[in-house]
Amino acid sequence: MNLRHLIVLGLLLSVNISYASKLTVPAGYQTVAMSHGIPPKIFFAIALTESRKKIYGKKVMPWPWTLNVEGKGYRYKNRKQAWVALNKYISLKKSVDIGLMQVNWRYHSEKLKTPWLALDPYHNMRVSAKILSQCYKNKGHWWLCVGRYHSPGRKESQVARAQSYRQRVKEQYQRIS
Repeated sequence: MNLRHLIVLGLLLSVNISYASKLTVPAGYQTVAMSHGIPPKIFFAIALTESRKKIYGKKVMPWPWTLNVEGKGYRYKNRKQAWVALNKYISLKKSVDIGLMQVNWRYHSEKLKTPWLALDPYHNMRVSAKILSQCYKNKGHWWLCVGRYHSPGRKESQVARAQSYRQRVKEQYQRIS
């Protein structure tokens, strides 16, 4: 196992608690969030909302090998499997949300750079943090930015989707100590 795999494993195992209990923000999420001026609990709550996966039927954590393809979620066993699938979906011009923070390839491919890099957990978090912090610079309200992270448009249906998403993130937020 190389150093990169150990780091990812540490990131995943740092949320080693039951889904029903309180969570704490793992160090990696804290570091990325604070380096972009984002409240760590909000940042981690977004990751939980976007890519959480139950492990062994009771533990829950954000899962880095998650893809959402046009509204359908897929969780892969490892980065390579996710990467192969991601390349296929990109070649088919599908809308794909990627990784821990579910950053959309269509809108943010320049920031994500390559499909392989998009699946790097820390790179994925940093791209997400840039998106969120830019919204905050423009809007000045974290919970508004949480909704816009999911649905940035101003149409009535998009505003309703943003509100619904914000509520789901708040539910995860309340579970974090």
